[in-house]
Amino acid sequence: IALCGVTFAYSQTTPTWQDITPKGWSGDFKFLEYFDGNGLLAIADNGYFYHSTDTAKTWTIEPSPVGAVWGIEVYPDRKRALIYSGKKLYRTTDAAKTWQEITLKGMPSDMYIHNIYIKNEDTVFACTGNNLNGRNIFLSPDKGETWTQVAERLYGTSSFYYVTDFYFATPAHGYALGVSYYMETFDGGTTWTKTTMDLDTYFHSVLEIEGHPTIVALNGYSG
Repeated sequence: IALCGVTFAYSQTTPTWQDITPKGWSGDFKFLEYFDGNGLLAIADNGYFYHSTDTAKTWTIEPSPVGAVWGIEVYPDRKRALIYSGKKLYRTTDAAKTWQEITLKGMPSDMYIHNIYIKNEDTVFACTGNNLNGRNIFLSPDKGETWTQVAERLYGTSSFYYVTDFYFATPAHGYALGVSYYMETFDGGTTWTKTTMDLDTYFHSVLEIEGHPTIVALNGYSG
């Protein structure tokens, strides 16, 4: 009887799916985020936002403040976020209704932003790079206003091997994951040490089981 009851309960909660793609869509979805009080924001690769306040029943088209968005990071309150594209970084504090450019003080003007990670209320990390100095990590202690370089030349002068994700097991102990390497910090991100692996190893994510973080890696050739 217990087994039948569990099976019946599971069958009643199996999700169903429907296509919510906006009519007349001319690009590809890159990101889909929810903002508290402002609904869904679908970010296209064509320089536009698709915005819905009625759970994707209808959509309105809005221009993106940075053209083609490379990435977005949203704060836990779902009212603030950072979006970036190339050398530009913008912030919203009103659930994506308006956006303001951040001047990136302390970050060289020739640096492209390839990844942003919000560690906590104030601390933000950015993986940046150019074709001369390769990939670097910058830290901001004030929500992106000012920046300090905390790691450089993550894989020599290569502009390809950028950080794909950050993960902090504790406020002091964290990881930066990349292609063929990962970085580790024990002081909150002020200094980093690097472990290098085979060129076809892609460090994908970190799983934490009972307080013990484990790095998950994928092999590009064997899968």
